[in-house]
Amino acid sequence: MPEFLSGTRALDLVLAFIAIEIAALVVYRLDRGEPLLPADVLANLLSAAGLVAAARAMMAGAWWGYAGLGLLGALCAHLVALRLRWPRTAAPS
Repeated sequence: MPEFLSGTRALDLVLAFIAIEIAALVVYRLDRGEPLLPADVLANLLSAAGLVAAARAMMAGAWWGYAGLGLLGALCAHLVALRLRWPRTAAPS
């Protein structure tokens, strides 16, 4: 078990579960006749995937830019999620 947790296989498993969760939510919502996924849920899942991908790149000893790309993707997805959840207020007149 320590070998599994110390390598990148655990992070590969987490990325696979994130992909399965997105697919399962899409299938579930399509089956119910609802729109695909709320954008904020998808943004949160993509943010998590970016963080896990960055951690995987660092643990694998990949070029530092790959980890940076994962972090940048996570940041962009997180900012989208924040914007979608930010309360909209009427402009003062």
